[in-house]
Amino acid sequence: MNNYHIYEAIGQGKYSTVYKGRMKKSIEYFALKSVDKSHKSKVLQE
Repeated sequence: MNNYHIYEAIGQGKYSTVYKGRMKKSIEYFALKSVDKSHKSKVLQE
């Protein structure tokens, strides 16, 4: 995650949060999904 600038949260689900972010060497913005580790196996089944 050191290669990204992470900004505000733009969405939240049952097992994860989505943040607005961008790579440090880029001007393009991306959606970065952060998954709660305690629900990792449930998310992988989706």
